[in-house]
Amino acid sequence: MKLLKEIQPLVLGWNPRQCLGHVFMRITDYMKVYTQYVKDFSPCMEAIVVSKDKDSAFTAKLKELELMPEIASRGLPFESYLILPVQRIPRYQLLLNVRVPLCS
Repeated sequence: MKLLKEIQPLVLGWNPRQCLGHVFMRITDYMKVYTQYVKDFSPCMEAIVVSKDKDSAFTAKLKELELMPEIASRGLPFESYLILPVQRIPRYQLLLNVRVPLCS
């Protein structure tokens, strides 16, 4: 939301000399959260797989989560949502490398 709030006015007033690098520099502290999430992602996914195999209460809770309207509407397993933050930063990179020059 912070990134959107910072970029939206720039995009609405876009011109060929517009730059976005300063916006990303201001949110670098937030990116550290993503770094830790990505580091912990694989071990957490392995723990989920093991727990689903061994713990019926855990499996039941995951199924309960999957029935929540926000999750059920997309028809994806709960674990599918855990990869989204991992994919977010590379998506930003691809978008910005293709569309927008980053300036400082």
